[in-house]
Amino acid sequence: MSILIAIDGPSGAGKGFLSQALCEKYSFAFLDTGLLFRATALKSTLKGVAVDDNKGLIEIVKNLEPSDFEPINELRSEINGQVASKIAVLPKVRAALVSYMRNFAEKRLKQGVGAVLDGRDIGTIVYPQADLKFFMTATPEERAKRRLKELQNRGIPVIFEEVLQEMIQRDRRDRERQDSPLMAAEDAIIIDTSDMSPADVVALASEAIDKALA
Repeated sequence: MSILIAIDGPSGAGKGFLSQALCEKYSFAFLDTGLLFRATALKSTLKGVAVDDNKGLIEIVKNLEPSDFEPINELRSEINGQVASKIAVLPKVRAALVSYMRNFAEKRLKQGVGAVLDGRDIGTIVYPQADLKFFMTATPEERAKRRLKELQNRGIPVIFEEVLQEMIQRDRRDRERQDSPLMAAEDAIIIDTSDMSPADVVALASEAIDKALA
């Protein structure tokens, strides 16, 4: 099953859930590219590297280690997410991170293993030749509810309005940036998860994958 699947969309649309569900179902390899940006952001904060220090940030990307992806609460925090979003607009840093993503994909394809990459520009910039592209979306309010529940389940005290406003601001920043803006690829399958059950989302995506593998 040597197939590459790109799953794009804003935060809270269901990219991570679908990616993991598909990887479990089809034994694909998975790269959460958002976590890659967040790991870079967290390490830059811990090392005191400024969000506009291209050289320092690129050095961090080159030296990322498995342990840098482990402190999930810190990585998934809203504050770190904001830092990651600011880093994401730096062309040179994005280039280094994109190289990391492409190397991951190429390695798995050479091994004959299917792979899923989720992010915001996988199907448009990182890997436009992906075999299948999904673009996940949902209303800001629904996405904020999901994010709020996720944070509360991890014991992080937040209120809905704060999460919603931060999400809206991040969406605007991601969509309006000149380099690799958040957008659906022309050939992407659009999935609006606002009123869909998790099982229905997986079923819809699986139908497209089964056709591609047939």
